Amino acid sequence: MLKAQGYDVHVINAGINGDTTAGMLARLPGAVPDGTRVVILQPGGNDGRKGVQSEHAGNIASIQSALAARHIKVVMLPNALLKGIPAKMYQPDGIHLTPEGYALLARQMLPQVTRALGGH
Repeated sequence: MLKAQGYDVHVINAGINGDTTAGMLARLPGAVPDGTRVVILQPGGNDGRKGVQSEHAGNIASIQSALAARHIKVVMLPNALLKGIPAKMYQPDGIHLTPEGYALLARQMLPQVTRALGGH
């Protein structure tokens, strides 16, 4: 979608199913290579499922701070946005999206990402 709008980008999905925000923070240096301009951050609900919800806000703030120090813009993907995706676009586990669901989510996030990239 970005390339169709003329952006010369390479998109990497560095997410890991079941990861917590502490895991995301620990993986950040290796998961976000030098030269990255924008990160879409979706911390999910695994902290709550794994009983570490008390760390959630602090870890997100640390992730955002570490990225800002590297001059990387952050686009937050709120969990509420996922609630607007039709149930048929979820895998049988009811948690993870189908390819069609991810495509819908990408279309919904596109304006925010293009703004973060500097817009055309």
